[in-house]
Amino acid sequence: MRRGLAPVVTAASPRSVPLSLTPARRALVVITGVLLAALAVPIAAAAGPTIRISTGLDPVELRVRPGTTVTFRNVDGERHRLRSRAGAEFDTGNIEPGQSRSLRFTVTGRYPYVDERDRDATQYHGTIVVTTSGATGGGASGSAGIAEPASTATIHFAGRRFSPSAITVRAGAVVTFRNDDDRAHTASATDDTFDTGVLAAGASARATLAKPGTYRYLCLIHPDMTGTITVKSTSGGAAPAPAAPAATPTPTPTPQSSSATVSGATVALADFAFTPAHVTVAAGVTLTFRNDGAALHTATADDGAIDSGYLEPGASFRTTLSEPGTVRFVCSLHPQMAMTVSVTAGGATAPSASPKAPPPTSTPDPSEDPSATPGPTILEAGVGIVGV
Repeated sequence: MRRGLAPVVTAASPRSVPLSLTPARRALVVITGVLLAALAVPIAAAAGPTIRISTGLDPVELRVRPGTTVTFRNVDGERHRLRSRAGAEFDTGNIEPGQSRSLRFTVTGRYPYVDERDRDATQYHGTIVVTTSGATGGGASGSAGIAEPASTATIHFAGRRFSPSAITVRAGAVVTFRNDDDRAHTASATDDTFDTGVLAAGASARATLAKPGTYRYLCLIHPDMTGTITVKSTSGGAAPAPAAPAATPTPTPTPQSSSATVSGATVALADFAFTPAHVTVAAGVTLTFRNDGAALHTATADDGAIDSGYLEPGASFRTTLSEPGTVRFVCSLHPQMAMTVSVTAGGATAPSASPKAPPPTSTPDPSEDPSATPGPTILEAGVGIVGV
């Protein structure tokens, strides 16, 4: 047996079967050998689709026709070992970083499998479907199969990235977004086709994608997280060419003054800072918070008495401060963002003649945000989002 691969099963020939057996038993041995040989058999060279193993499986579900050779390629920095959980038994053996293993699937059926080295990690649970439906040519001769678009897919959030970051599914497919990270994320289409809302660690949401096309999406909390879903029609037509991607915004704090004195005020939430960082207003004056950034933000008082909720880019929130005192606001998604509001009993109070210069600021790291409570579900025409 070759180390690292499942054993190669060969069919028993009539000459290799003991003559002492009855004709019926000899026939049974030969038939059994042929059936075992028809299951997933490791081969040395790849001739079909490839499943990439990184922080997850890409694709999670693969549909092929009988006789297809499937290659498992480890592009991760860790060792993996993929093994079937049902159907024909197969085992890739240990696949070291940079290595590949190939198996030929000749019998129709569903073959769910898991990474034997990390069975509890759902991002390493996959399925291979061997079917003749919609497939042309090839067959059991061993030629390469044609991978069909999947009817379901799972996209995992982990390490501040979507995995897989690009998938292809058929029209009407159900895509599950699962947050396996230790902080909150969203999956929001740039054309508003779907939006999971804020998913806390461990939370999931599903979207049904009915129309063919190419959908780009990002995390509104961490705009550097981006992904693409290509939806193909069931007739096999290609999806429309995607529009040119928009440039990913680079979080840059806006230069700000240390203090402002106004009878009414607008505070901008940029990526990732309040501008200005301090204002003084008279009691009863309306304070406006406006999200001028590319990420999702909140304006939340330390005591929780005032909370804007999630402000998407371009959204605003107004509040009236009627009691004299000092109120500190933070962004609950990016707690390094903070500001203070001084409320005076009478008219506006001028700042001191020589305000201290603000300390130097550096570009904050948006990965320091904590998990957040999932926001409301958003439904769009033709797309169903279901929190799970």
